[in-house]
Amino acid sequence: MAKGLAVAAISAWMFTLSGCGAPSGPAPVSQVTVAGTVNLDGKPMPDGQIVFTSPGMSGALIPIKDGKFEGKSGTGDKKPEIRAFRTSAPVMMGDKPGPTVEENYIPARYNIDSKQTVKIEAAGRKDLTFDVESK
Repeated sequence: MAKGLAVAAISAWMFTLSGCGAPSGPAPVSQVTVAGTVNLDGKPMPDGQIVFTSPGMSGALIPIKDGKFEGKSGTGDKKPEIRAFRTSAPVMMGDKPGPTVEENYIPARYNIDSKQTVKIEAAGRKDLTFDVESK
């Protein structure tokens, strides 16, 4: 009988600590429209992707087509990460060609090592332009 009371008391205590069943975790991030252009070596980037990130938070992948992109991002200061992929030559497995892999041909200074930031306001941004060089 005492064991049952102890379990009930612990359960009630844990329920109280959990906020009575209230959702836990960070509040949802407001998503706004971001749009603009990406130029590669002075011309519209044919295909690629852009992600707007912030420390500790990843962003949604937004496709780039014919130099244009439009999608959703959280608000605040964001780091734009721009990537474009091409299929590599087959990996040789002995004397036979093996699988190919997709490789990012945009330099790291425009993605993982980017120092650039943009401010995404509550109204969104539709005027963003990024100039990327392949070398």
